[in-house]
Amino acid sequence: METSNIKNYLTEWRRSAIIIPIRCFSCGKLIAHVYKPYLELLEKGEPSEKAFKELGIERFCCKRMIVN
Repeated sequence: METSNIKNYLTEWRRSAIIIPIRCFSCGKLIAHVYKPYLELLEKGEPSEKAFKELGIERFCCKRMIVN
């Protein structure tokens, strides 16, 4: 398998295998809708902090929910 195929496979697996909660467990903010845009920004090479800022995720508790 080529490196790009492996990367694509792992990306698709990550998207389908992880269950993102609808709300942050700590503060209750809606976060599920930002998960796919967050991954897309990371794939484009954006740093995670810039991606969070662009998506409006400021609290550490919400960031933790998306990253973990």
